[in-house]
Amino acid sequence: MRAAADSSYFALDLGSGDPNDLTPEFGEGEEGIKIAAPLRVPLRARLVIPITAAARFRDEVRNGLPPMLWQSLVAVVWDASRNVLHAAALGDPSPIPEAEGGDPASEEEELPPLADPPAEPVDPNERMFDGPDEPLPPQSGTATPLTGGYFTQYRSFNLCEALTLPPLPGVYHLFVTYGPHQSNTVRIELVESGKGR
Repeated sequence: MRAAADSSYFALDLGSGDPNDLTPEFGEGEEGIKIAAPLRVPLRARLVIPITAAARFRDEVRNGLPPMLWQSLVAVVWDASRNVLHAAALGDPSPIPEAEGGDPASEEEELPPLADPPAEPVDPNERMFDGPDEPLPPQSGTATPLTGGYFTQYRSFNLCEALTLPPLPGVYHLFVTYGPHQSNTVRIELVESGKGR
């Protein structure tokens, strides 16, 4: 990852879904979530901790992720100076791009009505359909990827819009997570204005 001046992070377009010069990069075949942040953040009346992030997954993983990926990520911050843990969902909706030819899901779209429950309890030993049994496809020794492609999303955000952190000098360790996916951990030091810059 590129080393950047802390001041560069404060020039980011926070809330943007576009990559920038500070966005973490992925190597060949690498996937997951990566974040980058300034090493030192000055304490001010309105605390801003700029974060830039990228999420990259194989196309096959797309269906296992929520449609609002960034909204579903949880930011976890350990305040090492006070030994306190903070966590909250980022809450910024950013739909996962649809496969080619698909339409993105609309939040206003109505869900179909639920089916009526069966009039009588269903016997679990009873066949649920009358068709013939179909044989399973033969098993191979290795899984074959469907497309072998990747999809990537970007986000720059102010951590303080998701978490209320005390406006006190201290050291924070931050990562974001969703299910089994966890980003790298970054260390951020909050310093009195005018110090450490």
